[in-house]
Amino acid sequence: MIPSSHRGLIFALDAAIAVSVIVIVLLNTSYYFSTSQQDSLPHLQLVKTAGDIITIMDATGELDTAFLNNALQPAGPFAEIPVTDINLSLYLPRNYRMWLEMADMKETVCALPPCTGDFALTTLPLEKPQNALIQVNLSVIGSSPTLTINTTGPPLTITPLQSGIYTLGQFTFPVGPSSVNFQTNDIDVGWFKILGTAAYAGSTNETLVIPQSNFVGTGEQYFTVTKTANLSSGESPIEGIHRVRFKIWIEGEL
Repeated sequence: MIPSSHRGLIFALDAAIAVSVIVIVLLNTSYYFSTSQQDSLPHLQLVKTAGDIITIMDATGELDTAFLNNALQPAGPFAEIPVTDINLSLYLPRNYRMWLEMADMKETVCALPPCTGDFALTTLPLEKPQNALIQVNLSVIGSSPTLTINTTGPPLTITPLQSGIYTLGQFTFPVGPSSVNFQTNDIDVGWFKILGTAAYAGSTNETLVIPQSNFVGTGEQYFTVTKTANLSSGESPIEGIHRVRFKIWIEGEL
């Protein structure tokens, strides 16, 4: 049996040990929290820098110019944004590197025009299954135009009144390349694109290898493209809303 005087001593020792353990845990927690904060602050600043650059280019109209200039180029599966449209080096601090991707800049083109009657075109390879809109550039070539599009779900039929670009859907697409089936009457299809997908996005460098050893900040924003429009005829000056993605990293010492 432990004497009562010793019981108080043992209790005091237990309490001291418990307090010591709590202090050690709190000190370690504080150390790891402050270390994590110190590591993340430069990363947050990196991403904020890229976000600010995107906001500036949207305000100055550079994103609009790059998108609309690309639309003037021949349609196709390659779209690299030239430095004359977007020069990221003008905004980046020393040793910062940045890559920009703008959605909806590439097309799947009818290789053997005219594309009339019943035919299928193959999409660019998608990275993941998607439910997305299709944009189709078509010409009305007769008095009874109809267009039916089908992927893996129910078909969609429209009766376009005039030639132009039509946004349709949504449609379901699997991973990789797949077929889009067209049934047309009095319509010639020029090209189509799947909106909002990485496969149909253009970039500031189509062949750039982004380093894996460095921290790479990523993010995305949406911007509205405005165009010259005949307002008196009811034409909208809004071309559309598109996504811009970025990656930013540091090379060497600052």
